[in-house]
Amino acid sequence: MHDRSLPVFERLDLLEWRLCRQVARLALYRPILTLFRVVSRLGDWPVWLLLTLSLPFHHVQGGWLMLEFGLAAGAGALLYRALKTRLCRERPFITFTTIQCTMPPLDRYSFPSGHTLHAVLFASLTAQQLPELAILVTPLAMLIALSRVILGLHYVSDVLAGALLGLGLAEVAILSLESLRPAGLPDDWQTLAHGWYRHPLHPLYLKPTALTPLQADQALVTLDTTLDWQRPSLSVHGKTHPIPRRQVWMGDAGARYRYSGSLFEPAPWRPMAWHLGELARHAINRELSAQPGQERHIDQHFNSLLANRYADGNDRMGWHSDNEPELGDRPIVLALSLGRERPLRFKGHPRSPYAQDPAFNLWLPHGSLLVMGRGCQDRLHHALPPRKLEGVRISLTYRQLLTASR
Repeated sequence: MHDRSLPVFERLDLLEWRLCRQVARLALYRPILTLFRVVSRLGDWPVWLLLTLSLPFHHVQGGWLMLEFGLAAGAGALLYRALKTRLCRERPFITFTTIQCTMPPLDRYSFPSGHTLHAVLFASLTAQQLPELAILVTPLAMLIALSRVILGLHYVSDVLAGALLGLGLAEVAILSLESLRPAGLPDDWQTLAHGWYRHPLHPLYLKPTALTPLQADQALVTLDTTLDWQRPSLSVHGKTHPIPRRQVWMGDAGARYRYSGSLFEPAPWRPMAWHLGELARHAINRELSAQPGQERHIDQHFNSLLANRYADGNDRMGWHSDNEPELGDRPIVLALSLGRERPLRFKGHPRSPYAQDPAFNLWLPHGSLLVMGRGCQDRLHHALPPRKLEGVRISLTYRQLLTASR
């Protein structure tokens, strides 16, 4: 640690002291002194802690924003402490006895202003993420910065440096921390516990990393090479044609399934497919335990599975809902995605109140788990439209047949 300030600060001190003395004289007026003492105390930490804790009440991604604000504040504290203890610019009231200090300082050194750094940091993050609160937070940040000079604790350049550092940290936080959020996830999805996300309106849950990369790779290779993939013909609008993908219907004995005019007898469970279904069921049950009242637990194993193989972006699935009578009322469907990431597209069910809502895409990464919860099939249609993409994708959709088809 230096035992004296750098020569550049000695020159700056001489240039700034008269301005700092004039500003600090405002503290001679009792109302001004009281106001800026309170403002400065708020800038210590209370207001920023309250702002961070209130984020879940203001934004559907409140948990994610709490992480962003907290990490940025921690980085700011480390940065300004490191600069203060190495640059060692003494506070103005220490160097110039004509500048009165009207509030006890936290330490001896002044460059940069940590209060200003954090005030500008939080104001910038708030303006970016919660613009409706910026009208409150931005004026407070300006008052905090001004208070540090009025109270004789900082030079003007200390405050300007703190403001620039706060702006820079906010920009870094927005760019770097937002990049950790799954790229294909819409901005309005709510962050839940254990790596889950939830649609703000519909019972759709997504865990982008339900499987480890090794688990996902092994599952893709095993199922792609061992299942007896078929391309059956289905009747749609009175016409019969082969489906634009390959599939396997698998499940418990007797789990027959009929759709689009065809009856499918289940192939016996493969160990890998069974294991993945149980892994997915336990994963969503763990999340439901942390979200009481959202959905009921899935107590029984899924007795059937429709596996679809898309060789490339030309293979596709048309608009539909998984609402066959055999699945019962408001069924739950679990969908594990393996291989090439592709977007599943959703739109309002034509007979639902959401029929006129805009359609949206949900990209499903390799090893991700999508849960279409109770009521989802009544609200939404979904499809896998063609895309100019290379690479195999396998979708494993687990369901519970209540009655076998005949």
